[in-house]
Amino acid sequence: MDVVVLTILVILLALFAFLFAGSLFGDDGAVSMLILVLFLSPFATIFYKPLMEASEYQGTFGKYLLGM
Repeated sequence: MDVVVLTILVILLALFAFLFAGSLFGDDGAVSMLILVLFLSPFATIFYKPLMEASEYQGTFGKYLLGM
């Protein structure tokens, strides 16, 4: 469940960054922003579980939604 949530978020963020940077800086800016988002997304997936389990939810969104 969590992989699905993270994948959707990364895809939406990459698409938004690609379109936003493309409209401001042209094709070179769009490609640069896309590469940056795809480079930084593994860090989001690495820190997702530890940060969520340390939060008030005491679990990831998937565990929280399933009541675990």
